Amino acid sequence: PAPDGDVTMRALLSAALLLALAALPAAAQIRGVELRTPRAFGYFLGDLVLVQAEIRLDPGFTLQRPSLPKPGPVAYWLDLRAIAADEQRAADGSTLVRLHLTYQTFYAALDTRTLEVPGFSVVVESRGSDGLTSAVAPIPGWKLGVSALREVQPERHDDAAEYLRSDGRTPR
Repeated sequence: PAPDGDVTMRALLSAALLLALAALPAAAQIRGVELRTPRAFGYFLGDLVLVQAEIRLDPGFTLQRPSLPKPGPVAYWLDLRAIAADEQRAADGSTLVRLHLTYQTFYAALDTRTLEVPGFSVVVESRGSDGLTSAVAPIPGWKLGVSALREVQPERHDDAAEYLRSDGRTPR
């Protein structure tokens, strides 16, 4: 007979193996997540930033729309203005979910800097003969380069009127 320590160790190893195997199907349900932004830099106060996230899922999985983030403030300097989602079947039978996100930046930059846009997660589910299976698809955070609308230290002029410019004439 094996000592009690060996039995306990085997039980712990068996439990760890079962937990690891139970986690494998959830990872396989989400084949990949890709984030696309028009550019990584050159945004100003008030700009709209259009982002597309593509999630590729195993066949039979669909996006649970209530898990999508709600439009509103994301950070003190960033709002999610709109979100739309569409799903289509790929040639290999997988499901392709496209999230169309519209952000607006309210960061009044004094200099050029890079800010971190936080990521989020969505839930996907499949109903099969073995019941309901769900998984969490993490949408990664990304970086956004913002620029100032004005110089911090403008060029020095002797005449203060040089800093002001008259409005351009408008056509009739």
